[in-house]
Amino acid sequence: MIPCILAALCVSLAAKASAAAQEPATGDVELICHPENAIDCYPKIFRATHEFQPVRPGQDIPTSLHVRLNVNTGEKEAKINVPSEQDPALAGLPVENAVIAVDSEPQEQAGEHIRPGAPAYEAVGKIKESTGPEALQFSNALGVLGKRKGVDAADLDGALDKLEELSHDLSYGLKIAQDLPALSSLFCLMSDGHPASSKVVAASEAPRALLAARAISAAVQNNPAALKAVEAHWPALLETSCARDGKDSAPLGRLTFSVMQHDRESKTAGRESPLARAKLSAIKGLVKSARIRQDFLDKGGMREVLRVLLVKDSRFAEAQVKAANLVTDTFLDENMGATLGIWPAKALAHVAACDRESPDLSDGCWRLWIERIAEENKSDSAHWSVGLLQMFKSQLPPSSGTRGRGTENDEL
Repeated sequence: MIPCILAALCVSLAAKASAAAQEPATGDVELICHPENAIDCYPKIFRATHEFQPVRPGQDIPTSLHVRLNVNTGEKEAKINVPSEQDPALAGLPVENAVIAVDSEPQEQAGEHIRPGAPAYEAVGKIKESTGPEALQFSNALGVLGKRKGVDAADLDGALDKLEELSHDLSYGLKIAQDLPALSSLFCLMSDGHPASSKVVAASEAPRALLAARAISAAVQNNPAALKAVEAHWPALLETSCARDGKDSAPLGRLTFSVMQHDRESKTAGRESPLARAKLSAIKGLVKSARIRQDFLDKGGMREVLRVLLVKDSRFAEAQVKAANLVTDTFLDENMGATLGIWPAKALAHVAACDRESPDLSDGCWRLWIERIAEENKSDSAHWSVGLLQMFKSQLPPSSGTRGRGTENDEL
């Protein structure tokens, strides 16, 4: 029997493309979900490779790709276009050189008819309930974090490991954000403490603060539903009391945005640096909420970010890149989604007002410190301070030579 030949209708959308041009960005990726399976989510922009891959429903196809319709499956497929490449599926088939003109549908028919007053469409779709053994493990872990009376150290460490592992999933991330007792425990642990009313034995070698910060970060990143749930719990979260190393309890409102210990010693830098990175990642995800962002500013969160940037320790290099990205992406770079004009709101301070043994971390001194760091690293054009200083210069006028001090909150 003559083997069946897979026939494909090929349409070359462009004459030139390169592999480098089709590589996706490594930053945040916008996700959409399958219209019939809300838990099946994938990038909104089709990611091309050198092999034909199916185009998922709702995906946008970048220009310059080689697109074809698989007549056996009815699926549209695409890959990086190579003009000189011959499709083996068309070998031996007659070729017709012709141009087919396709009339586009009238514009009024192309769009969907949306009834007035309908709720806005969210690309993430309805998050499907997770089932199976993994869901049971997650539920048990969430229960351990939500306990308020007596938590075994091994159980706590195991629960943190499981939540950190599963928090990247949209469904589990949302459940974490909806569970106030577990969520408040994660925030307390991220702040090197635990809920004041719970009796947890001394911390083991497990990096609980690090795991908690990573779980919070993963739960809210690219998960608008989870971020909304955290925002709804925010007032209650800020009132939660956390005990820290046997000291008096303190409300989360004073701890949440603290990135590193103020009395940090050099011997603890190995632990502080990865924890600072994880906390900054969590904060960056949280401040995408306008409500939480304002609270971050009111409670001196930018002082904590600047404190990281001023550390003179090479072990903090990656944490400082995270801190610089938080500043630009949240407040200075509109192309990265920043809302301009929110920060800094104060006038630039005079050099003499900032240049003290105990650094002035107020908004007015930010540019001075970044200028000094950039000067110290001027031989490295890729240093984070260079890009951050450029952003400052594009958004802020030169220093007026006067001290612009407002009523900044010094809680931290």
